Amino acid sequence: GRGGGPPGGGGGAIADGGVAAEMWSEVMGSLLPLMLADDSAPVRASAISTVALLPASGVHRDAFAKCLEHVWTAARPGDSKDSAVRAAGVKTLGLLSHLPANEGDVQFLIRASDAVDRCSRDAFVAVRIKAAFALSNLCQKCHVLQEKASTEYLRHHAGLTLMRLADFALRAMSDNDKVRVYGVRALGYLGSCPNFTDMIGASTSP
Repeated sequence: GRGGGPPGGGGGAIADGGVAAEMWSEVMGSLLPLMLADDSAPVRASAISTVALLPASGVHRDAFAKCLEHVWTAARPGDSKDSAVRAAGVKTLGLLSHLPANEGDVQFLIRASDAVDRCSRDAFVAVRIKAAFALSNLCQKCHVLQEKASTEYLRHHAGLTLMRLADFALRAMSDNDKVRVYGVRALGYLGSCPNFTDMIGASTSP
């Protein structure tokens, strides 16, 4: 009758929902790279921050990988006019370190710690604050570096990474108040990490 629908009509709604999700994924996957390459630094910074939300949006893995490369590039020393982009880049790496796909990835944590170390020395305090935020996030996963380092190579670099993170956390203690807030938190995470000194010792032994 009027207002009714065929039996099992709900399946059409599910299918429509699937199509809508697919279309949205394509929109995000095609539009965001344009914003990441925008001439405006604030627009690029906003786009960089959005990358941290992409996994939850269901965007295709290939599209996410391309966007992630923009994040790695952003979290490098550069033009003073791009400080907001650097800040967004290093903060996003800190957020992404808690994704299930990355939190057990020793290589990701090591590479992210390199970016944090560089940004922790930035001339702009806003960049150093975001680097300290990312540092705290990475240190929260420091136990992963111990548990997942399955080869001598990874154990060596995991130890170096923990040492680098500890060095940044200590340096943060003489920085801006907002940097120190995250630095203290990072030290707390490192202090709770089992066998922390053994890992560092293994990385520095001949």
